[in-house]
Amino acid sequence: MKMRLFWLPCLMFLFGVLCVSCGSDNNEPTDEPGAGSTEVKGDYTATTAIKTAVLKYNLGWDSAEIPVCYEDFNRKYGLHLSRGYLCVLPFIRQDGVWANMFSFYNVHYYNSFYVIMEDVGKVNSLPEVIKRLTLANGYGYTLDYPVAQPNHGYAVAFKTENDEVKYLRILITDYTLDANGTVAALTIQYQLF
Repeated sequence: MKMRLFWLPCLMFLFGVLCVSCGSDNNEPTDEPGAGSTEVKGDYTATTAIKTAVLKYNLGWDSAEIPVCYEDFNRKYGLHLSRGYLCVLPFIRQDGVWANMFSFYNVHYYNSFYVIMEDVGKVNSLPEVIKRLTLANGYGYTLDYPVAQPNHGYAVAFKTENDEVKYLRILITDYTLDANGTVAALTIQYQLF
């Protein structure tokens, strides 16, 4: 009888150690810079954590493969590569569906009331992109998206449905060319700041 009572606390201690050691594996995503060690693949929503996406050439502006970097009920923004241009495509909800806020016939022109984007030149890392752009008041100007260049940083400002301005920085870290020398894909890093 005394021998059974001796093993009972030992088993309880062993079970407690086992439960504590399996409690957390640090895979929970977080918005804190530098916090967490695992990027959630397929979640392209921009946060203060650095995210990575591959933009493929020849996707239509309405393709489900375009990474959406921000979305609320009335506005969303997608990351896009079009004929060598790096684009942050703005959409607003109209009549219950997404309507584009860029030229349907030429995706390179956009309305600066919703989004504005600028190439800030060559940078060594994403945190070097610190420029904050100003959106147009009222109806925006029609502007061109910047040409995609390797190791260049891009400053972006866009509006949420509450007209809050968010700032996004982008860095082109790699690219792929097809057999004809056309840019086939871009690898980018991006983050809110």
